[in-house]
Amino acid sequence: VLLGGRPLAAQRAVEAASTIRGQVLDPAGQPVVQARVVARDERDGRERTAAVDGEGRYVLRPLVAGRYTVRVR
Repeated sequence: VLLGGRPLAAQRAVEAASTIRGQVLDPAGQPVVQARVVARDERDGRERTAAVDGEGRYVLRPLVAGRYTVRVR
């Protein structure tokens, strides 16, 4: 079965995968390079962690689509 030019299974995989990205900055606007970002799935409590890069940026992926609580450590 094709849906939007992709097999149905591939279409579902695209819809089910999500990404959270951002940047961690201090009050002066400087990157917090030693921070770790934790995303907790509100449905099942699973956590994913990412380290920030030299500019304070982070990417958490792949994530199951859903609601997450994000915090910085």
